[in-house]
Amino acid sequence: MTAESGASGRSTKVSDLVSIVRSLQPLRATIKLNNVGVGGVMSGQHSLTWLRGQRGDIMAAIRRHVYIANGARAVWRALTTSEGLEKWLAEDARVDGRKGGRVVLSGTDLDAEHDVLGMIHTWRPTSKLEITWDNIGAAETKGGTVAFQVARDGDETRVSIVHSGGAALEDEERRAKLDNAWKVALETLQALLDE
Repeated sequence: MTAESGASGRSTKVSDLVSIVRSLQPLRATIKLNNVGVGGVMSGQHSLTWLRGQRGDIMAAIRRHVYIANGARAVWRALTTSEGLEKWLAEDARVDGRKGGRVVLSGTDLDAEHDVLGMIHTWRPTSKLEITWDNIGAAETKGGTVAFQVARDGDETRVSIVHSGGAALEDEERRAKLDNAWKVALETLQALLDE
């Protein structure tokens, strides 16, 4: 816009932007309807599998969530104690529950053959837990991070995970196995804690 165009030029530009935004609304609604309608991929637990298939590229992270009919404290205990983790994620778990504490999981669907070792990077009781998996060893989680968000949503507690980083996410088959492992784990957690 030049100095001579003044207020009328400015309003034309704003009106052009407004009409562009309005023209995109039906497209946005169509995309939303298509997401829900594709074989139920986007229903309940959220995964970006559908988006990855539509775009043809590999997404950087695995994202999932569940709603649990229980309080945030009960969910937090299941995520952060050895006893809790052994009920839904691992056959054996050791947790030093604090920022900088170690996590060791054995016999887990994330990697049944190797111990999964990590360090707690973020520890905010009843709201956020972030574990950075070790770069050593042969576990599928090697070099990755998993972040758990816990939040009340009405009468339920929403548990969201984002698993990012690591070589497993770059390989389609390994990524699919890890994504399925998180799906099964969160379904197990939900079944365990739903009142």
